[in-house]
Amino acid sequence: MMIKGSSYNFLKLIIESDERDINRICLLHKINKKQFWYELSNLNDELKKIDEQIITYDKGKIIIGKKLIDRLDIVLAYRKIALFESPRDRIYFLYIYISITDEFLSTSHFVDFLSISRNAVMLDLKRLREWTKYEGVELLYSRGRGYYLQGEERSIRKLIEKAIYKLQDKYTLKDIYIIYEDFFDSQFNIYRMYNHISEYTSLNNIDIIYDRMEEFIYFLPYINARINKGTPKFSSLEKNILEIHPIHNIALELSGKIYGNASRDEILFLESRFLGVIQGDSTVPVVSYFKKIVDDIIFQMQILIPLDSYNLKELKKTLYQHLVPAYYRLKFDLYYHNPLLDKIKRDYEELFELTRIALQPLIKVINKPISESEIAYFTIHFGGYLKSENRNKVVEKLRALAVCPNGISSSLIMATTLRETFPEMEIINTHNIEDVKHLDSDSYDLIFSTTYFATTKKIYITSPILNGIEKDVIREKVSNDFKQIKKPQVINTSDLVTIIERHVTINNKKELIDDLNSYIYNRNFVYKKEMQTLTDLLVEKNIRISNKQLTWREAIREASKPLLENNSIDDAYVDAMIETVEKIGPYIVLAPKVAVPHARPERGVNKLGISLLKLNKEVDFNTDEEEDPDRLVKLIFVLAAVDGEAHLKALMQLSRILDEEKYIDQLINLNNESDIFNRINKLVNKGEDQND
Repeated sequence: MMIKGSSYNFLKLIIESDERDINRICLLHKINKKQFWYELSNLNDELKKIDEQIITYDKGKIIIGKKLIDRLDIVLAYRKIALFESPRDRIYFLYIYISITDEFLSTSHFVDFLSISRNAVMLDLKRLREWTKYEGVELLYSRGRGYYLQGEERSIRKLIEKAIYKLQDKYTLKDIYIIYEDFFDSQFNIYRMYNHISEYTSLNNIDIIYDRMEEFIYFLPYINARINKGTPKFSSLEKNILEIHPIHNIALELSGKIYGNASRDEILFLESRFLGVIQGDSTVPVVSYFKKIVDDIIFQMQILIPLDSYNLKELKKTLYQHLVPAYYRLKFDLYYHNPLLDKIKRDYEELFELTRIALQPLIKVINKPISESEIAYFTIHFGGYLKSENRNKVVEKLRALAVCPNGISSSLIMATTLRETFPEMEIINTHNIEDVKHLDSDSYDLIFSTTYFATTKKIYITSPILNGIEKDVIREKVSNDFKQIKKPQVINTSDLVTIIERHVTINNKKELIDDLNSYIYNRNFVYKKEMQTLTDLLVEKNIRISNKQLTWREAIREASKPLLENNSIDDAYVDAMIETVEKIGPYIVLAPKVAVPHARPERGVNKLGISLLKLNKEVDFNTDEEEDPDRLVKLIFVLAAVDGEAHLKALMQLSRILDEEKYIDQLINLNNESDIFNRINKLVNKGEDQND
């Protein structure tokens, strides 16, 4: 008898959080009380089935008995992979099954494989067809072949990657591998593959992302199962990129170890996946090429957000390390899921939108859109940098390692989060568990890590991004072990409500407690409270309309007049904006027909402000050798920013408007300043309503 997936996950969450207060467990895991009692009831039912001690509760806290604690490792081993539990998961399991098997497949095979009814299988196959068609892959059936996949081989394999990533929300890579183990070549030993690849990376001093390396290795048997089913095709340009890379020779050797005699295209496919797990370093063939992209991205971000010179060198280094594998992932369509995506979009909402804009230089060189998962990782870099800009150096008593093998991006945000949570500590950042083994143990006192590993030091398992209650929980754990760390001041909302009751009549005590809990533990970053909206800054009197035929220089000067008149900027700032365009070209054209000129705050900004010039006669922002119709501008927003944060919300709201060409056209077609202001106000409110 084994524990079902949902109960297993619930128990694991409770154990890993080390939290016993029911209110805080609900907040920590974003569930309501009804869901909590439902999950606890199911978990206890599962524990009874395997004759284990159940979890009780008293005075708002759960009680995990010593007998259960002592047997947790055994209990957690009772893991049941229930393929039939989720219709969403079933289509991924089905897809992998169809993609790797050589058998004639009928609905009867799927009924046996999933242990569900024929009708349920037919519904799943319908959902599967809908899912595959977006990548140009068709699920077909014929009497001679049964069910099979048709499409470009690279697209078929990309969907295998995507399916495995989707399933990782509930199952480990090993869990998924075991399900299909009988379909793989018996000579293909995944543990031997791991040793081969580890040996090659070590001998060639290749710096890898360890979590990505695990995914790469577990993906190999699925590739091997597809070798005789289709050939991944590469363009001449793609072949050239791969064959000139220093990793190519290693890929040749590896393919021999993994596949024996593989075709040229299979070797290139293996290399394209391997490049996605390597950190940017000296193995890159054209270092200057990638450093130029990094410089362009930072420059673009500096146009949007003033970045101080503080630690800019470190930002360039970490951005470079992340950009190189990201470039190859995007170039060769390697599906990459960011498990922190939703949290990053929520906690760094404004910065996420601006990072999307700043990545235009990368989009230009890869000639493809960038997924939100990749944008989120780049957002982490800038978010960590902005938070560290004004951090004062203090004398720390404790030194802690922040170990995050998920890669440089997650490692960076984890270190930043820990510095916020433990300002009295020195946080030493690393993304490589192997590096820890070579450190002098006297050089650090404790370890924070996203994954457990053997160590003589106290280790605390944590997520890279923490909300308010998660920060309190981890701080309380550490303070129990290290007396130098003060315990967090825990606010008991029930006690708070008792105090409030002495002075006012409470209509709904439960709702008040829930609201207080949400306020105390789910607050966003402090800087968001100080941000002004687009319509706070772009007041009606800052909007002008021009009927003149202007050059782009004249247009910038004309658009700046409202900010000059209210002393938001000096003339020097206008000169700086024009100088920026002359130096880097028309990057300020952020959307078709729209320019957003601005410069560094120290070049003449007195206070935060935005102005808008609507041009009835378009202004050409093209350079002499260009003829881009999108750079025939009819709207110019001048931005005056005093720092890197206060204008983020306004700029995010503006970028959302500029994302929709129909909104741009609506503004262009208006001929009254008041109408333009009112329309912008409606669009801003519409965007905020959609976010709520």
